[in-house]
Amino acid sequence: LIRTGESSGTLPDTLDQAATILEMNETHRRHFVSALTYPAVILTVTLLAALFLATVIAPQISDMYARLGHDIPLYTRLITGAGTVTAGGISIVVILMAARRLVGRRTTRRTASAAFPYATRLARLRWIRTIICTQETAVWTYSLGVLLKRDIPLPDALALIASGAASSAVRNDLTAARRRIIAGESPADAFSDLETVPVLARRILQGGDRIGELAAACDRVYRIMDSEARTRSHRLLSLAEPVAVVIAGICVIAVALAVIIPIAELGGIM
Repeated sequence: LIRTGESSGTLPDTLDQAATILEMNETHRRHFVSALTYPAVILTVTLLAALFLATVIAPQISDMYARLGHDIPLYTRLITGAGTVTAGGISIVVILMAARRLVGRRTTRRTASAAFPYATRLARLRWIRTIICTQETAVWTYSLGVLLKRDIPLPDALALIASGAASSAVRNDLTAARRRIIAGESPADAFSDLETVPVLARRILQGGDRIGELAAACDRVYRIMDSEARTRSHRLLSLAEPVAVVIAGICVIAVALAVIIPIAELGGIM
């Protein structure tokens, strides 16, 4: 946005608009984090409790069976083994993450692209990818609308936006569209193959170009895509709590049975 303001000669207005957008995004981020906090706490506490039962209580019951000369039930042995393996795996992950963090402090910016491997993997999921594409479309169409209103030529505007795009896929899409426009194709045709842009946004941009109102079409796409991204993210967050509760319940029931079954059988033995 700052580059947009510098190129269009409206840096003060652009900075004010950028501040508004950043404030909205920060509010959205805080809501996102707060919505995930409760399910994360439930899941973490439940998993720790399940690990405690599987790695501390269940082995004690196994020792009681051994002293009585009886074999522990197979189900309990499986849960105990799974808990031991899980606890060991968590310990290894914690050590590796700590080592990576220490090493990361000593590396240069060239390793920064590897700092978010899990975010990259999450971005491949359909719902997450849709939200990201929708939000990125809102960002670059907003900038394009500002540039076009300041009479910046479309190829130059696309080059400027592409150079500042956060996603390589968006950058490649905009660069390809710019090349097609320079080659003589209409913007409507060039926008038809933007793979990172939702179909609705493409159609609005194409319609705006055909009636000579591309800047207004960019504004409309920005409003629609921004609202859509927020709606989708809120919908995704609303599923986090019940999913966390279900997973926690399954873990608790599975480990509780591993403790209850041998205790019940032990009562019959004694």
